[in-house]
Amino acid sequence: MNILMCDLTHDTIALANEVFPLNIGLVASNLINNFGAKTDVELSKFIVEAEGLIESNIYDLIAFSNYPWNIEAGLQLSRMAVKKNPNTVIIFGGPNFPYSENEQIRFLKRNSEIDAYVFQAGELPFCELVGFLMNEPVEIRKQLLEEVPVKGVVSLDKNGNRLYGGLLPEPKNLDFIPSPYLTGLLDKFFLDRRLSPMIQTNRGCPFSCTFCADGHSSQNKVKSFSVERVKAELLYIAERIDPKLQKTLFISDLNFGMLKRDLEIADIIAEISSTMNYPKYIDATTGKNSKDRIIRAVEKLSGSLQMTMAMQSTDPVVLENIKRDNIRLEDYTAIMPSLKAANLSTYGEIILGLPGETLRSHLDTINDLLSMKVDNVVPHSLMMLNGAELNTDDSRELYKYQSRYRVLTRDFSKIGGEYVVETEEVAVSSKDLSFDEYIYARKVAFILSLLNNPGLSVVLNVAIEANLRPIELIEFVLNNNNNAIEYKACMTRVAAFEADTVGELWESEDDMRAYYQISENFDKLVQGVDGKNLIQSHVTEWISNGFEDLIKVVRGWFDSKGLTNDERVIDSLNYLKARTSNVFSEDRATKVIKIKLNYDLASWLLDPQKKLSEYKLSAPTAASFTISADQYDNLERQLEIFGKTPQGLSKAYIRIGPHTLWRRCEMPNKEAVSIDKKIMRPSSKASSSSAIY
Repeated sequence: MNILMCDLTHDTIALANEVFPLNIGLVASNLINNFGAKTDVELSKFIVEAEGLIESNIYDLIAFSNYPWNIEAGLQLSRMAVKKNPNTVIIFGGPNFPYSENEQIRFLKRNSEIDAYVFQAGELPFCELVGFLMNEPVEIRKQLLEEVPVKGVVSLDKNGNRLYGGLLPEPKNLDFIPSPYLTGLLDKFFLDRRLSPMIQTNRGCPFSCTFCADGHSSQNKVKSFSVERVKAELLYIAERIDPKLQKTLFISDLNFGMLKRDLEIADIIAEISSTMNYPKYIDATTGKNSKDRIIRAVEKLSGSLQMTMAMQSTDPVVLENIKRDNIRLEDYTAIMPSLKAANLSTYGEIILGLPGETLRSHLDTINDLLSMKVDNVVPHSLMMLNGAELNTDDSRELYKYQSRYRVLTRDFSKIGGEYVVETEEVAVSSKDLSFDEYIYARKVAFILSLLNNPGLSVVLNVAIEANLRPIELIEFVLNNNNNAIEYKACMTRVAAFEADTVGELWESEDDMRAYYQISENFDKLVQGVDGKNLIQSHVTEWISNGFEDLIKVVRGWFDSKGLTNDERVIDSLNYLKARTSNVFSEDRATKVIKIKLNYDLASWLLDPQKKLSEYKLSAPTAASFTISADQYDNLERQLEIFGKTPQGLSKAYIRIGPHTLWRRCEMPNKEAVSIDKKIMRPSSKASSSSAIY
């Protein structure tokens, strides 16, 4: 049986998803283990490659992983395959699928190219499906899927009713699935140095979050691969990687660090990293509970892993509505000094638009995390994800959700002569949050990305030092009506961001797709006019054109608080300006920015839980701000991958971690110090963050 398995990524202007296709690798390795020579399996990651394979081969079955960022690409390739060979069976699988029967029927009717859907974990159901079809004549296989239910598989009969063979239980020990690394199935992906390896040590989630596809009760049992297998895979990867170009290891676990065995795995990773110089970064979502164990895991990895504070909200009503059991805010506050003392970075995720969340409670959540001096606070818009409880008819009605559609950043391609655009549905209002408040909150997120930016949060930390509410600084920037030039310049940038934020939202998904079927409109996506990550692109543009106007407005806020001549404020503003000067220019490595400081701010930012007074210098001291050769080369390498377009620049900016972009502070008789000694997690769509699957 000739089978093609695809985990597609768009790469029209930049690589949109850079991880190895571990998902289809696991399914394929189990399939080969069960059927051996009876199957001929090909794995594909890139659309151009898959398109070529479909054009030059006849496949009995083509399977596609299904996420919001690649579903339309899979559907278009399905149409091409069936046009060439009407007997090709099209199978989809993955988390982008509803749980309720009526919604599954609606999904499959809307996406009629799909003959059957592998529901939940794919290894066992896919084997069941292939075994069911293998010995049947090719011309009746599609018909059989309309007549006979298959375990773990959903399809529609000829009358449009659901056929489902029921859940196929999965063993707690996952070692029954042969490793796609150790069997060599993924070897070809090591040859593309743009890609980064991903491993899975366990699957399942004990939490029941209503906004997440993994919150369903069927997913709450955690199953694991053996530690011995994980170690063997890590060694296999480290022996084949190019540590100069591929620095990141992705771990797809939903709560890394929560299990006792995660500490053992952390030790293994740390040992391999020290001896083989890989991985430099670890992209993983740490657990929502078992704080002491998570901290120990983060500590063992020497700063290459951030502690993810996936709070989503600090409002108790909201947390109850979403069935979320967080580490308590007080516990986080209590452990922050130890995290900072150990030079461990923190990443705070929150979601705008959760049930019961008002604009005020959302802003209070941001203020809570800023006041804790979390290194990077990131508000996400609530995505209406297939499989999530919030994305059901009942929840939409209960909370009066209104939604809009927007293009997923970088996820568009021309396939088979057709323009293909991936979209996401976001909640833009509810009974607790108006549309205007949603837009205001997005503007808050924009300014937050500038001032809470890793390595630039000095002014917010000084505000906290002065017993001020940091969220008020952000609101001051947005709410001022001052006619001074710098205020007008800031408001012009905010207005441009607001216009793009409103302009990217569509009431009708079909209307949006039709619009981008017109070549000149699709060209807007390619050129970066449409479909860009708005916060990334606007932040990158503002920084590349200089921070002076924003710094002057921030100074105005401190002036309004009676801190005009406060040395802490003066130092922080000068420091902010120096760190961000000429960071994108070609001659950035040869330019040196010099200022005088009264405080050793760079050292303080490594441990801002301490009082700034402890870092007062005996006299004003000259400080030089430089960009190292490594910094220069690192940015250049990313631009080679993602391109030097505005889109590529913003992708590189976030991918390398913006903290590594800023100038390093050098002071007499001191080693060059920078917040980038803390390793911040690179960002990717492959992240297992609940906000993006």
